[in-house]
Amino acid sequence: MHLAFENVKKNYGKKEALKGVSFELTEGIYGLLGPNGAGKSTLMNIMTGNLSATSGRILADGIDICKAGHQFAGKIGYMPQQAFYPGFSAERFMFYIASLQKMDKKTASERISGLLEKVGLYMEILINKRS
Repeated sequence: MHLAFENVKKNYGKKEALKGVSFELTEGIYGLLGPNGAGKSTLMNIMTGNLSATSGRILADGIDICKAGHQFAGKIGYMPQQAFYPGFSAERFMFYIASLQKMDKKTASERISGLLEKVGLYMEILINKRS
């Protein structure tokens, strides 16, 4: 998938939270880094549909994500820095998100294992389950 952020802006009244963010991503796993207040959460909330941009757009394979809806949402994964629920492991949080997407347990288990392995957390989970 090709993801293009084109001049994405977000204002809260006179405060500019995002000032024309533009970049492109291809398939892979990315981390969004920056100091507190840099706009990381705002950008992710726009990408996931939790917020609307003041202006600009995000394209997934050339299609505006606002128009793509669930077709786009099923193609991305988003793991926040801090879990929304205390005590949730990365694996448990991912199963929770999979259930919200109505993914069957077998498919979720396969996808979650693969993703955790890609980011180096799979062996950690196996070790913790044995303890």
